[in-house]
Amino acid sequence: MSDLAGMLDDAARGVFPPADGAVRVLPQPSAREAGVIAFTGCSVVFADAEAEWVRGLLPDGDLSAPLNPPFLSALCERLGRRVNNIDMLTVADAVAGPPGIALTPVGGRGHPRVERALRHRDDVRAWSVPGGVVLLGRGVAGRWEVAV
Repeated sequence: MSDLAGMLDDAARGVFPPADGAVRVLPQPSAREAGVIAFTGCSVVFADAEAEWVRGLLPDGDLSAPLNPPFLSALCERLGRRVNNIDMLTVADAVAGPPGIALTPVGGRGHPRVERALRHRDDVRAWSVPGGVVLLGRGVAGRWEVAV
């Protein structure tokens, strides 16, 4: 798969890239999105960087190298960015029906979690729930993401 959105759609259906130790280099899905996703036994670098440059920085056979500080620092320098964090991205298809928890819409800007989400996602919606806030927005490769 040469498209990050398609690769994530496949993963949501349980179809993963081969665990062959490869580092796949894909174009950025948007100007905002660049990063590294590690699957079991392979990694995907989605950035406006040449595959030869990426692979030249990564030791052969080191499956953790794409998420290690030396590579992430070099990638950030090349792209003029900074590392935000290393987080977990899970994917799934939508579930039919209403949520099993009471959701109260959080209106507009002003809430710190909404403000943060707007820096990383499009089409952000937010709800307060007992004990927290739930946000929905389009994130990596245009997929819907939930933040709690």
